[in-house]
Amino acid sequence: MPLLLLGVMVGAVTPIQTAVNSRLRMAVGTPFRASFVSFLVGLLTLLVIVLVHDRGFGLHRALGGGNPWWMWFGGFLGSLVVLTNSVLSPLLGTGLTVLVALLGQVIGGLLIDTFGWFAVARRRVGVVQIAGIVVAVAGIALIRLG
Repeated sequence: MPLLLLGVMVGAVTPIQTAVNSRLRMAVGTPFRASFVSFLVGLLTLLVIVLVHDRGFGLHRALGGGNPWWMWFGGFLGSLVVLTNSVLSPLLGTGLTVLVALLGQVIGGLLIDTFGWFAVARRRVGVVQIAGIVVAVAGIALIRLG
């Protein structure tokens, strides 16, 4: 249960990040600059955390081979998320932007679980998960009607 609560707390940060980056976009002029500044602040924050907590980077194991090439693309994908949120939020609003992104996350997560992509253990997707997607789509439709 504590891990689920942590997930909810992190999820609650997503709309804050979207709104903050939307405002940053207005301040710096483009979503590209806003995303760059956001990632620069994140990089500096993580640099301090890693140097204080881990006392170094210790990438030798990861660079040593035997690891899939795609494991290095998390930051690239994260930058696309931040950039896309910076573009969509002023156009759609924070709530709808987050809801649409959440729908994509749920669909993507279920596909990864179903097919075992990216070395993830396969999990069966059932009717309840599909119903969740339908409810999310209905939520998006209701927000758009409002």
